[in-house]
Amino acid sequence: MTSPFPGMDPYLEAYWGDVHASLTVYAADAINLQLPDDLVARVHVLSNRRRLVRILPAQGDAKPVSVLAFRHPDDDSSEALEIAGVEDWQASNQTPTCFVNLFRRGVGTVGHPYWMLLFAYGEGEMMAFPLRDRLPTIRIPLRRTDPDATLDLQPLIDAAYRNGGYARTIDYRRDPIPPLDAETATWANELLTKAGRR
Repeated sequence: MTSPFPGMDPYLEAYWGDVHASLTVYAADAINLQLPDDLVARVHVLSNRRRLVRILPAQGDAKPVSVLAFRHPDDDSSEALEIAGVEDWQASNQTPTCFVNLFRRGVGTVGHPYWMLLFAYGEGEMMAFPLRDRLPTIRIPLRRTDPDATLDLQPLIDAAYRNGGYARTIDYRRDPIPPLDAETATWANELLTKAGRR
């Protein structure tokens, strides 16, 4: 069974540790299928057990070519460099770093509940993901000489929902934590009622 939500399911936020781990593995798998033969995507576990995807040379140098991190509610901006695996923001201009936020609590929501921030070669890019929409495909920059990889976020969250057994776990008769704003809650109630989940 699939989630009744067209994009991110806000009820998954209550299970973010499990969902975060699954998304990271699924993202590495999807990116690996697109990489040139001399690069690999690997899941890297930080000291605090958070995971991220580092795109590395297949041989030799362990310095990442690019980094993808699904943010965790406990992250703060001071951890961004540790997540990226770089020493300072100037160095991050040389290591493309993509942060994806799929939860509504914690710091750094940049005015939108779900978003992506990308820093690559001295430029920044931000994309918001409205709850009512399908999650987008984002770009993952590699080396300057490589075409970008792409990552369709929706199949990743769909697989995390399906493989995690959340259709059997989530009680959609209750409000998600944290609760939705009034307008979105009305929309979600109609959606869940129509889907027979409420």
